[in-house]
Amino acid sequence: MAIRDEVLDLYAFLFCQGGFRNLGMTFEQFLLVIATFKPGELTATIRETTGPNP
Repeated sequence: MAIRDEVLDLYAFLFCQGGFRNLGMTFEQFLLVIATFKPGELTATIRETTGPNP
């Protein structure tokens, strides 16, 4: 799987600024955590929880 450069830059920023490095996590581990969340499914879950947009 290929990650676009812009997305990879965002993940690197979140990794460094979010304190994940301080937890002893590697960037590869962080990417595995990100991979467990599928944005499409997450968005659908939020919509189901909050209801339709007003």
